[in-house]
Amino acid sequence: MSPAPDMSARKQITLSRKVYLRALPIALGASLAHSSAPAQDAATPVPAPSPAQTASAPAVTAQLTGGRIRGTIKAGTLPLPGVTVTATNTLTGKKYQAATDITGVYAMLIPRNGRYVVRAELTGFAPVTQEVLVNAAGENGGKPEQVAEFSLELASRVAAQEASNATQASALTRGAGRGGLQSLSLLGEVAAGASQGGGNAGAQLPSIAGGDASASSESVAVSGQAGQTNGLANLNEDEVRQRIQ
Repeated sequence: MSPAPDMSARKQITLSRKVYLRALPIALGASLAHSSAPAQDAATPVPAPSPAQTASAPAVTAQLTGGRIRGTIKAGTLPLPGVTVTATNTLTGKKYQAATDITGVYAMLIPRNGRYVVRAELTGFAPVTQEVLVNAAGENGGKPEQVAEFSLELASRVAAQEASNATQASALTRGAGRGGLQSLSLLGEVAAGASQGGGNAGAQLPSIAGGDASASSESVAVSGQAGQTNGLANLNEDEVRQRIQ
């Protein structure tokens, strides 16, 4: 009776071996597939940057705009602190401000290219302006850094100078007007004299009536060419006969 159990055990061992042998390839295949995945990922080549991407870096640099405006403000040789400096873009109207320090120096950053009117003003002084062109690339005559220096004068002194200039200009204008009127008057007098001389010079000449005292006070008209006189002018027939006799 003892051989029967041995046969059953052998059958179970044989069955177990078959199941193991069948499952072994599947397990090995899954293990190999799992281990090969990282190797494939590591071997995937990284694409190199294209020439267009490489050339885009300088283009960003070329698009930089703006610059800086700086300078010194004085009154004569004395630096002026606390002066308000305003830079206004002539196209957009955008304003940027700065103030001078104790040495009279100022500086301001300008974020955009363009033409700017720089104005310096301080209480008691006449404001002054100056125009500059800011261009980061130095194109169109502009510069990335512009220097605008100012010399301020007292407002009262500037006003007095302007009043003096206006007075001098007014005096010159009035003098020119009077000179013109005098010239016109003189020309009128010359023209009137010429017209009178053409018809009758009005000269008082002595009479040609010999010793007649009564006729000595009579005037003689002058006509024709110069130096020729008519002694019988303004006389009636009877007077002419008497003088001839």
